[in-house]
Amino acid sequence: MKRISVALLLTALMLFLSGCYLDISGLWLGSSVTGVWEGQLELEGERLIVQGFNGDITVEVWDRPDIDVRINWAARRHIPDFQPVVDINSNYTRIIWDKSVEEINGLSYTISVPAGIELELITSNGKITVSGQPLGTLTARSSNGSVLVTNSGEGELAVRTSNGLVRIEDWLGDIDCTTSNGAIHAHLGLATDQHHKFTTSNGSINIVLDRNSAFYFNASTSNSSISSNLNGRWNIQPTGTNFSGVYNGGGAEIVARTSNSSISVRSR
Repeated sequence: MKRISVALLLTALMLFLSGCYLDISGLWLGSSVTGVWEGQLELEGERLIVQGFNGDITVEVWDRPDIDVRINWAARRHIPDFQPVVDINSNYTRIIWDKSVEEINGLSYTISVPAGIELELITSNGKITVSGQPLGTLTARSSNGSVLVTNSGEGELAVRTSNGLVRIEDWLGDIDCTTSNGAIHAHLGLATDQHHKFTTSNGSINIVLDRNSAFYFNASTSNSSISSNLNGRWNIQPTGTNFSGVYNGGGAEIVARTSNSSISVRSR
């Protein structure tokens, strides 16, 4: 590869010195051109889907009905007419990129969205961050990136990522969270009838709850321990590497699975 690059550059230099010009702008020599697109959208349906790759997705949930979008793109050549692809039907609005433009090698989003909607975020090699007003439901999927959610949504929160930390704060609805090689920190409120599942490998799970919560707790780990400082009524105190017990008579269901790290349930 180095020989080809050197040969191209020497050829271009020789032609330049001889009065000729060789256009090599369309050849990728390892560098990227970057650009920004900004615009506004109106939501059709109740669900917004945002898809990127090799970049972060940052979302602020606000109390306005419109959607503000900022896309930072990277490509192997300049794309003067870059536009996102907006797929609209009666069920959802989806923001994606033109996959026929093969030179695009990364997209990052900064978006403001209406409160109460169903939101789906998909990226790779990037972090997902959501904060602000309550959502209806949230699905966040990434690879090689952390997921940070500070939001009091009342529907289901589904998280899928790898090699990244997951931090969840103030989500009121059900949670289904899976990561690998990353810790899970869930700072929640009162758990009485929700269903929460937290799964990771090689990462700790730390769950923070209101002491007046009531739930069934099932947890397992290998090569570490399970513990709690909640001072309500346990039928048996959490300990060991496999545990199944009831707190304050039961109600919500909390399942935690990890390996090679600890699981803890703490008082908020």
